[in-house]
Amino acid sequence: MMYVMLSRVQCLSQLFILDYLPVDKMMAWPEALEEFERLKLLDISKPKEELNSSHLQIVSLNTRSLDAHIDDLRNDKDLVSFDVICLQEIWVTKLETEKYSLEEKQKQIICRGKGKGIATYYPSNFKLQLNISKETYQLTTITSTDLTIINLYRSSNCDDDCLIESLRDLFSSDKSIVLCGDFNFCQRDQNNHPLVVYLR
Repeated sequence: MMYVMLSRVQCLSQLFILDYLPVDKMMAWPEALEEFERLKLLDISKPKEELNSSHLQIVSLNTRSLDAHIDDLRNDKDLVSFDVICLQEIWVTKLETEKYSLEEKQKQIICRGKGKGIATYYPSNFKLQLNISKETYQLTTITSTDLTIINLYRSSNCDDDCLIESLRDLFSSDKSIVLCGDFNFCQRDQNNHPLVVYLR
């Protein structure tokens, strides 16, 4: 009852307490508290220090213009704390090395103009393996001793046979592989898409 009444209040001037507030009668439902604790454990927005620091942390994000959002990226302390940052649709037409730097991270940037391009930021224990810059897809591959990470941007009009051929060469490795990026199709709606079929 209390929740229903108080949840309608939009500002303090709308709240009137006529006698006293029975704080000792205000209790959360036990099932609600259990659910709150369960959701806290699933929260992926925790700062890095609260997470298991032994795990490699990777983030993948469509930026829709790195020029417009490089300062947002630098100021997001949670985001820049990830070990590997894979950005797609960076819209960069000309590489200006210092303009897109992030502290303590190496970078690989593929410029393809408006609506395309990728940027990959990674720590020193990773090395660049491969850059592919095609009109309809771009990918960067970085490797460590036991892991390969592929950052991919695929345009909606991509030549998927060509893309799959590029991936086939990379997937011949015996290392674990993380493929992330913007594929420009909905896997739920296009479950038989050539890329889904190949990856499956």
